[in-house]
Amino acid sequence: MLRTRGPLAFAVWSTAHRNPWAAMPALTLVQLGHVPPPEPGVPGIFAMGDPGRIRELVVGAGFGEPEVDEIAVEFRYRDFDDLWDTLVHMTGVLAQTINALSEEEREAARLAIMDNVAPFRDSAGSYTMPGSSWGVLAR
Repeated sequence: MLRTRGPLAFAVWSTAHRNPWAAMPALTLVQLGHVPPPEPGVPGIFAMGDPGRIRELVVGAGFGEPEVDEIAVEFRYRDFDDLWDTLVHMTGVLAQTINALSEEEREAARLAIMDNVAPFRDSAGSYTMPGSSWGVLAR
C-alpha cells in the first residue's frame, strides 16, 4: 500500500547473465534435462531484469520515470559443500528440483554444477559468485 503521491521503491534481480550465482546451477539442470529452458516473459527470478521492462511496468502503472540503479552483490561460499548446501536448502524451485532427483541424478547434478561454477573458485577452494539487482525508485 502506498500513501497518496508516495514513492514506490523496490529491488529486483537483473538478468541471468549478471547473476551466475543462480543462473549457473539452473542452466546446469537445463543441460542435464531436469528442467526445460526458461521461456521469455514467464514469471521467475529474472522476469524484471531488463530496465526497459521495469520502466514499462512502472510508468504503465501511473508512476513517473523510475530511477534504476544497479546494486552489485557477491555470494561467498567457504567451499563447494557450502554452495551446494545453499542450493539444496535455500533456493526455492531450484532446491525443489534438485531434491526431487534420484540419488544418482542428484550426484551427477552436483558434479556438473561443481564443474560449471569452477571459474568462481579461488586457490583456497572458496567461491565468490557475483550478482546484480536493480534498485528502483519512482514517484
